[in-house]
Amino acid sequence: MKISAKTIQWLLLSVAAFIFFAANAPAFAQLAPLQIPYIDEWVASPHAWHSREAFTHWNDEGEIPPGLPPLSWSTVNPGFPR
Repeated sequence: MKISAKTIQWLLLSVAAFIFFAANAPAFAQLAPLQIPYIDEWVASPHAWHSREAFTHWNDEGEIPPGLPPLSWSTVNPGFPR
């Protein structure tokens, strides 16, 4: 089986491109961990208490009926009846 010069050229170029990109890509293990400022304080604050009354007040009313847009949509579209 004879391999053409174009095939060899394409293979060499592909290997060279792979080596170039692999050598210049950052290693994921070397990325710094995500830092979220004040995350521990926020989690401990009332803002994160999703089970408190402020977040669950309307749960007994049920879900928004299907077919109705959310309230935020109707406030910017005054022609839509509430």
